[in-house]
Amino acid sequence: MNIDTLLYDHRLFIDGHYENLAGLFCNIAGQKTSLTKERFLLSSWYEGYLYNLLLGIRINQRQSFVGKRVDKAPKWSNNYLKQYQYIIAILLSKKEILNELKIIDYQSVSLKDRDIKSITDDLKKICDEYSNGGLLYLSRLYEKDNTVFNEYDSLTRIMANVIKDNS
Repeated sequence: MNIDTLLYDHRLFIDGHYENLAGLFCNIAGQKTSLTKERFLLSSWYEGYLYNLLLGIRINQRQSFVGKRVDKAPKWSNNYLKQYQYIIAILLSKKEILNELKIIDYQSVSLKDRDIKSITDDLKKICDEYSNGGLLYLSRLYEKDNTVFNEYDSLTRIMANVIKDNS
């Protein structure tokens, strides 16, 4: 089976615990709204998910779902598939992720005991945890300063600070 097809079949979720927070900087209503309001920094939850996923990876923070897992889309968007693949490549460059997936050496990659679908499903779970880790980080920032998302470049500044602090 084609890897793109497997990734495309990944559902898009948001942790219900963070849904209100995400709504402060991201249009999480999706196609239910006819126009994305100008106040949103990100136009869709795909963008929000990817941003939080990168943020979670950057700070190396993972979190399982705290609240109810809210379904946002039944399939991954073609518009964001390349970005998703890029992030998966970042994850697969981490030895601890390869260990967790049990694909650390040639024998384990030969897929005798596991198929590629189960590996990509496990990768999606890891992605969800890193995205939730990014949301946790943003929620802590918001608790300290509830104006953190008020500027058009808020998310850029947050990521730049994280990169600077973790370099």
